[in-house]
Amino acid sequence: MNFLNNKTVFILSAVILLFIITNAFTFYFFFLKDNSSLVQKSGDVINNELSNDQKSEGDSKSDKEKNNDKDKDKEKEKEIKDTDGDGLSDKDEEKIYKTDINSVDTDGDGYTDKEEVDSDHNSPVVYEEDKTSASGTIKMKWRDTPNKISYQSIFGKQIEEKFINENQNGDIDKMMKDMDKAKIFQVGKIVDEKTGDLDIGDKYYIASFPTMNSSFQSFVVFVKSGEEVFLLNNYSNEYKYLDFYKSLFTKLDGVQILNYYRPDKVDIPNSQYSLIRVKSNFLKLAMNLDEPKKLFEYSNGKSVYKTPGGRFIIFRDDFSCEEYTLELDSLGKEAGDSEYAGITPYNITIEWLDGTTTTKEYVFRKKIKPFGGYFYVDIARTALKKAGKTESGEIFYVLKNKNFTKDQEKTSLLQKVYDSYYSSGEKMNFEDFIATNPIIFWEDPFGDFLMFKNAQYVSAAEMAKPVIYLYPEEEMDVSVKVKPKGGFIITEPKYNNGWFVNSSPNGTLYNYNDKKKYEYLFWEGIGLNYEIPDKGFVVKREEIKDFLEEKLAKLGLKKKEYNEFIEFWLPKMQEKPYYFITFLSQEQFNELAPLKVNPKPDTIIRVFMDFKGLDKKIKVENQEIKSPKRQGFTVIEWGGALHD
Repeated sequence: MNFLNNKTVFILSAVILLFIITNAFTFYFFFLKDNSSLVQKSGDVINNELSNDQKSEGDSKSDKEKNNDKDKDKEKEKEIKDTDGDGLSDKDEEKIYKTDINSVDTDGDGYTDKEEVDSDHNSPVVYEEDKTSASGTIKMKWRDTPNKISYQSIFGKQIEEKFINENQNGDIDKMMKDMDKAKIFQVGKIVDEKTGDLDIGDKYYIASFPTMNSSFQSFVVFVKSGEEVFLLNNYSNEYKYLDFYKSLFTKLDGVQILNYYRPDKVDIPNSQYSLIRVKSNFLKLAMNLDEPKKLFEYSNGKSVYKTPGGRFIIFRDDFSCEEYTLELDSLGKEAGDSEYAGITPYNITIEWLDGTTTTKEYVFRKKIKPFGGYFYVDIARTALKKAGKTESGEIFYVLKNKNFTKDQEKTSLLQKVYDSYYSSGEKMNFEDFIATNPIIFWEDPFGDFLMFKNAQYVSAAEMAKPVIYLYPEEEMDVSVKVKPKGGFIITEPKYNNGWFVNSSPNGTLYNYNDKKKYEYLFWEGIGLNYEIPDKGFVVKREEIKDFLEEKLAKLGLKKKEYNEFIEFWLPKMQEKPYYFITFLSQEQFNELAPLKVNPKPDTIIRVFMDFKGLDKKIKVENQEIKSPKRQGFTVIEWGGALHD
């Protein structure tokens, strides 16, 4: 019940407030006004009491609460703190990535922790539920020679059952046949391990397994304990190539081998140059390499070699090898944002003998690292002439004879470079092309000549000149996206996260980005994980044109389309008397370069050719050619493979 009205409450409140104020003033004037020292002391007492009260309140907190407060402060600090300066906060390293906050490269594989996180590489990122963490180190005693063993001795007779359980839809017969191709070697013994409670065995093995739909051999490092086989993921190549064998291993990401990696840098004797270790996990078994050439010994019997393909390697004690690249900073500097065929070119400034000085982008490596080595050319010094030098005195050479050919080929080296490069406009004539010094030569510290290509003329694509035609039943806007696994080299029109065009039934395309018309969409790119089909056809050079007309028509191309195909490819198939010619399946093409078209077409025909020159006729199993039907909205694409 409300006994007081609002007016009464207001009057009482005012009286009480006035009483408090009056007493406060009385206290000040009659007691404190003339006792300033007492005021000061009272203030000290009050402050001290307040401080003690706060301490008392803090003391009243449990130890757990106080520790929680400290932990929260530490967590906040970790959110912004980056102890090792690797670009990852201490909190993320400890909680998410399980990496060492005091180490830029936790697993010692040559990649920083940040690089591995950004690229979803191997360790340290735990990105699959079935990965086991076992932080620790092991030290190995290596064998003098590898001991080859059978896969049954490692995985037992239950291997087929494992494959069946893990790969319900897989081709088990093919898996077992591929296992027969596996190369497994026992290469060492664990002599010291500090891996906590996990016993990972005492034998160390290294192997290469074939992988489905890939020409790459998987590279696997593992140890065995009892019936369990532990994959050391840090030291194996990317696990995505090992999904085929997933059921065989328990994966470990945290174990480090102390006596494993080779030095990051090796100085070349009697020169100003060095070799730098390529930070890559695409490793090779020494037993899988062609016979390398020994270059020099750098330490205690450890040597540097060069493969026939021009790759510098150093063998590890487990008989795998690491790749090295020439450090050529004295020639020029890497050209920043530029990239050609997956390679960053060098900006090289040369003072030419005619008195001019130019700075141009040149490349000297083949394709994407670390697959291609260098542009080494077997050429005599007498075939070259001095053309110019850098500011530091490095000499560059050019060909004396513009018609110089290598390896008894019919087409000259300069002509091949001229024929292979693409120009979006009118192509310059051959003489003007030569005047731009498209290829120059430099002698490396080992007396071999390295060829530098003017970057604008590089065409080192695995997948060359694929073109895409669009034939809708009525005029419509179409979005087209293609994603070659190794990235683009060039596109026409410019690829802006896809092409968006207006397409007519006659194939004419209007590109909204540059407001120009095109007959087709053009691209060149790199196709990784590429496996050449075994089946195909062997064709005499003189019969290739007729052969292509017949087969391309069967594959679904119309005359205009296959004529443009032949116009591009026939000149590249004139060196040898015979050619092995094959066509990838659409499934393989889709895997190498996924294509997405919206609206969805009724028919998609993708034709991709590969070929190889032959000195004599060989027998191969003929490839079956299926003839698709063109109906409704149709998309046609053709391309082929170029191998340097």
